[in-house]
Amino acid sequence: MAYTLFFQKRYNAYHSKLLSKSYGNYFSEKIKDQDFDLIIAVSASAELAYLKTDVPVVYVADALFSGALNYYKTLSNLANTSITEGYQTEGLALRKAALCYLPSQWAINNAINDFKIPKNKIELGLFGANLVNIPTREFVIDHKNKKDNSFINLVFVGVNWQYKGGQKAYDCLLALLEKGFKAKLTIVGCTIPENIQHPDLKNISFIKKTTQEGRQQFEELYLNADFHILPTQFEAYGIVFCEASAYGVINIATNTGGTSAPIKEGENGYLMNSGSEGNDYANKIIEVYSNKEKFKELQLNSIKRYEEFLNWDAWAKNLVKALTEKKLISP
Repeated sequence: MAYTLFFQKRYNAYHSKLLSKSYGNYFSEKIKDQDFDLIIAVSASAELAYLKTDVPVVYVADALFSGALNYYKTLSNLANTSITEGYQTEGLALRKAALCYLPSQWAINNAINDFKIPKNKIELGLFGANLVNIPTREFVIDHKNKKDNSFINLVFVGVNWQYKGGQKAYDCLLALLEKGFKAKLTIVGCTIPENIQHPDLKNISFIKKTTQEGRQQFEELYLNADFHILPTQFEAYGIVFCEASAYGVINIATNTGGTSAPIKEGENGYLMNSGSEGNDYANKIIEVYSNKEKFKELQLNSIKRYEEFLNWDAWAKNLVKALTEKKLISP
């Protein structure tokens, strides 16, 4: 508050030395008499930086401080003191870890270039879809072949209309319609501006995936979708891309942050430049959708990428393999 009031700068309390030391003392006391083989610290740089333990630690984070600095709004316009403490806290956490298990090359590059973490201490671990009871590929493809395919069905899943690129997604819908293609867009997770209304635009402000009803709603959404469009400004990774892939939905999103980890160009989607507009997204969709053989191939490859890499079982198996090879756990 004082930094903002007097210096027009923000102070990030989470990465502060004071808070981090407090966390370190608290958790060190909590675990000192426990018999653990391994500690997995997820997005916990402040909790890990001053932790005192001989137990091997795996540090998992989708974004590191250096990558998020001036990239995320919450870490923009920070005071110099806050920036210094942020680097110190993140650096201590990374060095404390026996293994840095990071989900994207973006995060890995930050660890190597900004914090000088040795490559042999880092492993790529793609995150998975946060959905349960995902149907088989046979069921998904059969449903997509039988559903109403008289129009291009687009879905946008994001919690912030502005930062996730809601306007560009809407402009994409309009561009498709103007080019003579029938299309519909469902916006999920945020409330659209009141001035944006269209008969081919549907808004579902919130779906609770922890309920049976919410899970069924998500399943129906993805089963009937052709493309998941997310022209986002900021994205550390994007678990939503994993979820779309599980249902054979082709991702089209901005190449920013860590999006190139879950989205493999030409396999389960396409990555657009940050300056791409709605019309550019529409042209890419038309290019893919008009080639029916390629379109079907992308649907199958999206499911395959989910089955092989974008699920939590694969994440866990790869982690065990890395820990075993580094002799941090017994085979």
